Amino acid sequence: LVAPDAPTETCTDVSRLPDVLIEAAPGALVFMDRMLRGVDSLRYLEAVCAARPDLHIVVLSAALSCEDRQRACDAGAVDAFEKPGSLVEWRALLSQVLGDADRRADGRDSARTG
Repeated sequence: LVAPDAPTETCTDVSRLPDVLIEAAPGALVFMDRMLRGVDSLRYLEAVCAARPDLHIVVLSAALSCEDRQRACDAGAVDAFEKPGSLVEWRALLSQVLGDADRRADGRDSARTG
């Protein structure tokens, strides 16, 4: 599994979030915090995923319930992950997300995972 070059963009202004995500590099792996300055970023997720289905968005949260994870995945995230997590968990997550992206790129998996 080879990771692509990874340009980094940091967005802490929730009002800019949709624009930043829409302008992300094609096929980008995006880590999106669920709460940005007290605003639930999941409300933007469905629109962003509809506009940019090539993005691989992982939602992060300090407190993630099963319902929150399901909401994120239903809105288009490839997964939702509770932080901070362990190095083993992060590696497994990255392997899963990048592996899913490789399969989609090769045409082996046309459905979005979730």
